[in-house]
Amino acid sequence: MNSQITKEQFAAAKELIDASQRILIVAHQDPDGDAVGALLAMAHYVRSLGKDYSLYLYDKPPRYLSFLPGFDEIHTSLPAQQFDLVIALDYGNFWRLRLGEFIDEATKVLTIDHHQLSDHKGIVMLIDKDADSTCEILLQFFRENGLPISDAMAACIFCGIVTDTGVFQYSNTRVSTFENVVALLKKYKFDWELIIRESIYCERSTRTLKLWARILDRIEKDDHSIMAYSYVLRQDFKDFKLSFSDTIGLIDLIKTSSDVKFIMFLKDLHEESVIEASLRSDEVKNFDVAELAMKFGGGGHKFAAGFRMNGTIQEVIEKVKKEIAR
Repeated sequence: MNSQITKEQFAAAKELIDASQRILIVAHQDPDGDAVGALLAMAHYVRSLGKDYSLYLYDKPPRYLSFLPGFDEIHTSLPAQQFDLVIALDYGNFWRLRLGEFIDEATKVLTIDHHQLSDHKGIVMLIDKDADSTCEILLQFFRENGLPISDAMAACIFCGIVTDTGVFQYSNTRVSTFENVVALLKKYKFDWELIIRESIYCERSTRTLKLWARILDRIEKDDHSIMAYSYVLRQDFKDFKLSFSDTIGLIDLIKTSSDVKFIMFLKDLHEESVIEASLRSDEVKNFDVAELAMKFGGGGHKFAAGFRMNGTIQEVIEKVKKEIAR
């Protein structure tokens, strides 16, 4: 497997973990299968070393991932104590970790990520934008350092790979993706059918489907049919007693629109007057959404990216329309 990460970098990451006793492991807000899988795979490894650790996600992890070993250890509030090391996973833009002032320039950070280089931080940074997932990089980290992988770790890594590739549908799927999955299935014992069923083809409540219907009903296109867009509001979640995790999979459904180059899904979720945008395209549409996201201070992959912007839903839509009209 070709990698943008050297053996020396993998070794340096291990040394950094070995030298630390209190470790905070964190992944991005609105976590998906790769974020949660990487978080928990690293947690199992750090636990095996006898380290004191804590797992933090700003948002509650999706309920459909609750089968993953260690899921109940995840906290949605930052711990009071200080840590020797922060392991930051799968975040793309540093603000997505939602660490606030918890860390400063003196804080030691280890970054492991497959997003394009942005405002990443770290004494050591294991970044490979060509990797199919952050979990793939973790798998390589364990292999390169000759570290044992437990069945629980293998399950978490498998989950990250299959979810971030859409069960091998997305353009980030490579030959090495299949090789890694086959190796995991041959060597370790875990319920791979359960992982695929629950994390990809999860059952959805009638309330969830009604929320989706509301969001789908809002879909519009720009004047040039380059972009289709829709949005979700905090009030929508209150109306249906749901959370953001209940929209997982919806963006892939919207992305199937064949008459536009890319889709934009806007979320009014966190702070007042801050809108989060998710952008998606594919190899057929061949629109570089990362380039567009960077125009607004964001980033990501060529066909999957995002950004944040102050303003209202409509203001963000108009600004993006003006940018693509150029």
